[in-house]
Amino acid sequence: MQDTIRKAELGDIPRIQELCAEIWDGGDYIPHVVSDWIRDPEGDFCVVEVMDDGPDEHTGLGVPNGRPARASHIATLGKLTILNGQDGWLEGLRGNTEYKGQGYAQKLTSYFIEKARARNLRSLRLATYYGNSESIHILHKYGFREIQRFVQFELSFATGEGEAFAVAQAVPPEEEFRLMTMTDLDDALWSQIAASPWLQKAGGFISHAWVFWQYDRAQMQRWIAEQAAYLFPTTGELAIFQVDHHEQAYYQFLPLLTNGLEVASLNRLVKLGKHLAQKSGRSSLVCNCPEDQALFQAFFTLGFRHFEMDPPEVGHTIVMEYDLKR
Repeated sequence: MQDTIRKAELGDIPRIQELCAEIWDGGDYIPHVVSDWIRDPEGDFCVVEVMDDGPDEHTGLGVPNGRPARASHIATLGKLTILNGQDGWLEGLRGNTEYKGQGYAQKLTSYFIEKARARNLRSLRLATYYGNSESIHILHKYGFREIQRFVQFELSFATGEGEAFAVAQAVPPEEEFRLMTMTDLDDALWSQIAASPWLQKAGGFISHAWVFWQYDRAQMQRWIAEQAAYLFPTTGELAIFQVDHHEQAYYQFLPLLTNGLEVASLNRLVKLGKHLAQKSGRSSLVCNCPEDQALFQAFFTLGFRHFEMDPPEVGHTIVMEYDLKR
């Protein structure tokens, strides 16, 4: 068998969808974003294609003169995305179970590490689920180290229940909040955000869907330009709200500033998030919460849930980093 690492193409989509069909019980997000990933100018979406003798998997036919066709299969896939022009993010690493243990995932990982070095990137990171012990073992062997943990909490408007969920139903009065402007982002507010308890507990990381990167002023300016940043001038809360690009039902929520861990303060943002999510046709408000028991309890009190454990005891999403200077 011969293998080749190459850019994914639109013609690969059916095979990529088939490979992902059994991941997360059919709930993998990659089939929803595969076309965008292939066209992404800031990304390098690749597959490891394996060629072996046998009937072509699409036609079942051989070539003339009785010789068998060279059948092609996708053994593994993944994407290297460049964030802010200087940080590498590995995502969508998936493997074909028929080629498990044959080293193709390691080969693609090595390829991306060398690509990151060649582009002189500042960092190379990824996120994985804490239960993926085999993948974590391989990543440790490669030199990746754990740097942060998160839990993805979801507030489903369809299944929310109990008194705690009812608290987040009413829309906050419009006079309490407004879209943030560039003028708001003076040095004083910037310093307040950078030193916020949320960012301190998150190790300085922010996120969208399953992508995590270091917060900086340029990102805050982009959010303001995208009309995603909302400010509560009187009570001091500030949050980011955006549609999720991976999951069609999700609306992303990032509470950058709250009054400590007060549930009432967090709840003001949740009310607004629910209102914005429903206006966008989304059915769930989702937040990647840093590993912290007090925060876990606050989200649980407001009706947020995690698919595996409520309230969770540890962070289930592990952010790992590779030292490109080694």
